[in-house]
Formats: sequence, C-alpha cells, structure tokens
Amino acid sequence: MACAPGKSIWWQVNGQRLREIDFLVGEVDGHVKLWDTNAQLLADDTYQRRTRLAQKVDYYPNGQPRTEGMYLFARDVMTSKRRLVET
Repeated sequence: MACAPGKSIWWQVNGQRLREIDFLVGEVDGHVKLWDTNAQLLADDTYQRRTRLAQKVDYYPNGQPRTEGMYLFARDVMTSKRRLVET
C-alpha cells in the first residue's frame, strides 16, 4: 500500500509556526523548517529518506562557481517523526 506525501506542522502559543516537516512513505523526506517566536525562519534543511542533505559549492579563485553538488550528512538522522537527534 502506497503512502501519500504529507506535512506535519507545529504551532506556537502565539499562533506562529514553530516547525514544519515533510514526509513521504512515513519517513522525513523534503524540507524541515524551524521558526523562532518572532516568526523568523531559523532553519530550512532538506532531507532525503531521513538523512539531511547539504549543498556543496567549490569556487575558482575569481569567485565563480566551479562545481555544485549535494551530499548526505552522515551524522544527522531523523530518528522519529517528532524528534531530530544529532549524534
């Protein structure tokens, strides 16, 4: 049985968003966004199958991009739908 993509949203007492997490097939997959009490975005990380992705850009000495790519963070893994654990 296929599971549709979904999103969980946590709200602060003041009505502002606190956290927003995308899911696919029951796993964190997509964006994980966190806001402070003033509605300022603190983090917007991308996850693929519970593992955080990061963009890597190398530059030429003149400042122009040389290569761009994405890589997986080996140590940041979502261990549940509700808690981010960094080991």
